[in-house]
Amino acid sequence: VLDHGRWRRLGPRDGLLESEVETVTPGAGGVWVSYWNLKGLTRVSLDDDGAIYVAAIAAPAELIADTIYSAGFDQQGLWLGTAAGVKRWHHGVVERFGRADGLPGDDAAANGFWRDPDGDVWFGLSNGLARFDAQLADTGLPLPATVIRSVADGQGRLLAAARPEVRWDARALTFQFAALSYLDAAQLHRQVRLLGFEDAWRDTAVGEARYTGLLPGTYRFQVRARYGSGAYGAVASRSVVVLPPWWLTGWFLALAALSLVLAIAFAMRWRLARLRRRNVELEALVSARTGELRAANAALEQASMVDPLTGLKNRRFLSVFMPGELARVRRQQVSPAREDRSGDGNNTDLCLLMVDLDHFKAVNDTHGHPAGDAVLRQLGDVLSRSFRESDVVVRWGGEEFLIIARNVERGRAAQLAGTICDAIAAHAFDIGNGVLLHKTCSVGATAFPMLQTREAGDGWEAALDLADQCLYAAKRSGRNGWVACITTVSEAADRPERLPDAATLVASGWATLQSSFGGGKAIVWK
Repeated sequence: VLDHGRWRRLGPRDGLLESEVETVTPGAGGVWVSYWNLKGLTRVSLDDDGAIYVAAIAAPAELIADTIYSAGFDQQGLWLGTAAGVKRWHHGVVERFGRADGLPGDDAAANGFWRDPDGDVWFGLSNGLARFDAQLADTGLPLPATVIRSVADGQGRLLAAARPEVRWDARALTFQFAALSYLDAAQLHRQVRLLGFEDAWRDTAVGEARYTGLLPGTYRFQVRARYGSGAYGAVASRSVVVLPPWWLTGWFLALAALSLVLAIAFAMRWRLARLRRRNVELEALVSARTGELRAANAALEQASMVDPLTGLKNRRFLSVFMPGELARVRRQQVSPAREDRSGDGNNTDLCLLMVDLDHFKAVNDTHGHPAGDAVLRQLGDVLSRSFRESDVVVRWGGEEFLIIARNVERGRAAQLAGTICDAIAAHAFDIGNGVLLHKTCSVGATAFPMLQTREAGDGWEAALDLADQCLYAAKRSGRNGWVACITTVSEAADRPERLPDAATLVASGWATLQSSFGGGKAIVWK
């Protein structure tokens, strides 16, 4: 290619399909290239900036389906001499001409194309010479007509009526059809469809279409044909009605519906009578089992409130226990007799203590989860032995436990927290195989009610949250210790509407702070 005054060689790296070229044909705004060893066609052209543009022709598929030996252009389009006859690409349609169209053969000779000044086209073939008359070249092929030769049912009977009816037992239909052509029949492409069964056209290479298993209804068979990739000719149609079987007819369906209604009515009467008898039996059975069910439900409810690992109470137990306990505390808080108990410190409060085993994850990671379970069971035993039977020990979750000490003076919360730390530190946890572990814990403690003037109105959840804040303060302050935050009982008119967090309570004087972290060490709240 002469590119800006210099010759340039194009190859596969520039977009050609291979280096060995069979034909080079100018026309249609470029140069058309076919190949020696490949079936393909490439167009080389210049873009608006004068740059070389190489594009492989990929469609239509029938244009490049055969090896191209010669090529040329005329006013009708692109002519190709191939190993399967002569092809013309005209107005987007590919036409193929072969022996059946009058050529002496189908195998074109290499570079055997010539166009006369009068427009006639000549092709050299392996066994002769072919001439295409320019005056007749653009007349086009007539569109092929199709006819339906016959329609037969599943028993072989021919259906001659314009709209025949077919019995259910013979509903397999066979349509015989033909495409009328005086040219090369190999170029005919047929399509059929049966409306009511299939809406899309489908190709067929034979003159017969068979359909089985059709449902009752009206169907319309259609067939059409075309030459190559040209336009389709007129559509031939034939309608057929498939009759329903006797069990799908209207009278039978009505009779079946009536029979079904009568059968349902009879079955309902029989069923109701049987249910009445059964109800009498069930009432007696229910009466006998009610007592057993009450006992079983009580046992299930009790089991649902017990932690299966430690045998202690769980969170669900508190949802049942605390409403009654809070009512008891309120009664004692407002009782006149409370003012006569100065000798025992008015033991009407609750102390809430949140306990967390320090570095428990290391037990699971080092010794395994069975060892961790053993430590939790023994921790539950240590806590239960450290408190009275009237107190409540709850497994709160994981390695966290909650103790609710009942009927105690609020000032004892710090003492109880220290008791827990000492008991756990003194216990040797046996995890089997002669291995004993020594663990410590962190404890957060507070008392309930939060403020006497509110008649326990802040709720025990507020006290639980305060104990939890103290627990995490103990953990952040170094673990192996306790932090207790006890709100002061006050009748002050400027008491807060809502209790703030622990740090704010202590800073504002609404609570006293005690801890095991001595030596002037500050408590780390956050």
